[in-house]
Amino acid sequence: SLLISILSTAQNWCSSGAVWYFNADVFMPIVGYMKIEYTGDTTINSQICNKLIKTHYGYDLMLNQPESALITTKFSINSRWST
Repeated sequence: SLLISILSTAQNWCSSGAVWYFNADVFMPIVGYMKIEYTGDTTINSQICNKLIKTHYGYDLMLNQPESALITTKFSINSRWST
């Protein structure tokens, strides 16, 4: 019965408060980075999902000023053990 309990439990693929940073110097003249942040869980169509927010932080080399933009909010279904 322990095995059945383990197999039916959702497994989180990221921990609470997880943050990832990625280089985003691909569209000149703006250089900077992307930040993806796990902000909590929500339920969509009876599925527990992780809420991830993606934001770009950069600097415009032509205008000589910083810029930032919320790119998207995504929801990722937690992975589950399958038999």
